[in-house]
Amino acid sequence: MELTTTNLTPELVKNQAVVDLLKAEITLQGLYDADSKIVYNEDNLQAISDHIAKLKKAAKIVEEKRVKEKEPFVKGGKAVDDGIKLLSTPINDILLSASNKYNKLCAEMLDRKNAEDRRKAEAARVMNEMNTAILTYSEKIGLSQTNKELTDIERLMNLDSGNSKKWGEFYDEFRSRLDAIRPQILQRKEILKEWAETNRNAFEAMTDEQEFEMLEKRENLETKLSESSQSLQNTAANQVIQNSVQTVEQVFPEIDIKRTVWDYEVVDINLLQRSFQNLVKIEPDHANIKAFIKTKKSAGTIKEETIGGLRIFKKLSFS
Repeated sequence: MELTTTNLTPELVKNQAVVDLLKAEITLQGLYDADSKIVYNEDNLQAISDHIAKLKKAAKIVEEKRVKEKEPFVKGGKAVDDGIKLLSTPINDILLSASNKYNKLCAEMLDRKNAEDRRKAEAARVMNEMNTAILTYSEKIGLSQTNKELTDIERLMNLDSGNSKKWGEFYDEFRSRLDAIRPQILQRKEILKEWAETNRNAFEAMTDEQEFEMLEKRENLETKLSESSQSLQNTAANQVIQNSVQTVEQVFPEIDIKRTVWDYEVVDINLLQRSFQNLVKIEPDHANIKAFIKTKKSAGTIKEETIGGLRIFKKLSFS
């Protein structure tokens, strides 16, 4: 009976193989019975050898039956595979190419977006530091009582405004914002200079009219100092509020990340093996070892020995 896809069952295949075994006068039960009766000792070497030969013959008949009956299905399956490959191969090639280009494009866009986010974060940090510096200098100027204090503050401002490494791309911006409060320093210096003169004159003998004029002048200077401090704070506040660091913000399209997979790259296999032995598999290359032994045998240099961690020996087979 010819096997087809409509009548193919494991039991039917088995029965047809049993028929082929019977033609060779072999049955599965007979093999079981013979095996159970065999006594494995030196007196039964021939019987054991004959039993193994019969088992090998049975295995060969069954295998030949498998190959014969499967052949038409294998050919049909191969035809299906080959036919589908005529379409699936070019489709998959196009898919792979498109996916690689798309993944590369999205990765580049994501890199640019991350770089833009870092730039914006850095700009915000520098802006905050600039604002803090402006307000701090303004406060110190407003609290100064001598020209020496103002000169010291100017020196610190000059050092800070000359630090291009600290302010990076915002270097010119910071200098410009500091320059906005420098006129206040000059104005306050003039007021404090006059104030110092009134302090010196206070120890001199004066008429009532001169003393009145001096007190009036000191009162006016105090008012000017107060107004100077207020003007300075207003200027500093305006510098903070204007927040003039402006850059063109890049707009990125939404990137749909389908999945995230943690991947790896081995950059130093020897270091990896020393650090994490369980992460490196060391196994023999059996094909090359067999070729190596074959070469030694052909050259007549084969012998039982251990060389370079490899033991070569004779393996005997009796069945």
